[in-house]
Amino acid sequence: MSEKRFIILGYKGFTLIEVVLVVVIMGILAGLAIPRLNSFYAIKLSSAVKKTVSDIRYIQRKALTDSTNCRLVFNAGTDAYTGQEEKPRGSNNWVSVNDPFTGQALNVNFRTEPQYAGIDISGASFFGSATLQFNWQGIPLAPGSVTLSYKGESSILSVANNTGYVSVQ
Repeated sequence: MSEKRFIILGYKGFTLIEVVLVVVIMGILAGLAIPRLNSFYAIKLSSAVKKTVSDIRYIQRKALTDSTNCRLVFNAGTDAYTGQEEKPRGSNNWVSVNDPFTGQALNVNFRTEPQYAGIDISGASFFGSATLQFNWQGIPLAPGSVTLSYKGESSILSVANNTGYVSVQ
């Protein structure tokens, strides 16, 4: 008994059973892959949180090391932040701080950097200001928090009064 095959433009095709099996297997694989996307979202948000915490700690250490005032200026509208230091101290003349890894100005833009694309700065509040400033002793002028979010997930980075300790919720 010969097997019947679909013939398409003169070429031998696939049997109906083969087509159904391929569709079922693809459905199973898609069902397994979709839940894993949520863990990818959490990893991406966690990476942005670690970068921001690292930059906050760097700015605090820079204030202590250089005996100057340093700050991170957050912009929720553009999902970016910049690092600055006051030179000389007390002059209100703010200049860019260099990123210790790249040597370039410490400017993080979650919209343009591919590894952070889609991360939102949902809010930044340090007693009503979007600027986290450390004095020359490494003490924050005002405690507060920054909220980062991605695909329905969010993390709050809280900066403690007096110590500048950063906790993540």
